Amino acid sequence: MKRVMSIADLLAANPHMGVPNDSFSRTLLLNLSPMPWHQFFNEAKPVTLAASASRQVVVQWPQLGQEQSNMGRCAIVDGVAMGTLLLTDLDNIIWSVLVDGTPVVGLDSIQGPFGVFIYPKPVLIPMVPSQLVQIVATNLTAVAIPLVTAYLMGRSFPTDPSA
Repeated sequence: MKRVMSIADLLAANPHMGVPNDSFSRTLLLNLSPMPWHQFFNEAKPVTLAASASRQVVVQWPQLGQEQSNMGRCAIVDGVAMGTLLLTDLDNIIWSVLVDGTPVVGLDSIQGPFGVFIYPKPVLIPMVPSQLVQIVATNLTAVAIPLVTAYLMGRSFPTDPSA
């Protein structure tokens, strides 16, 4: 039987980390590596980005209608990618990654390509139960841009692995 790392194991391996002082931090630390109880998600969606500078959701997790199945589960988003059919369109789009409508620091104003779909850009975005992560795009031109695609990958897990 495979042994699951404990907080003591993590602290012994990373003494500079300090002791986590809340249950979310402890849960997150115990789930940084993939575990048998994780549910993985891979969300990708192509859209036609409407003209003019209005922000449009390209992809989100959990998907609309799936929110109830993810209640009581934390999540880690660990990869994102964004792209277009034509490379010439990349300069006309500003991308942002949002968690509950708030931009993620460092991922709030991306212009140009960011990750590729077979090798997404590694990120670490921890999420508490019932949070929503979205990749949004803003078209800076007066014409619609077809086949704008974004990709989110990660895993969700119960706040208590024994549950």
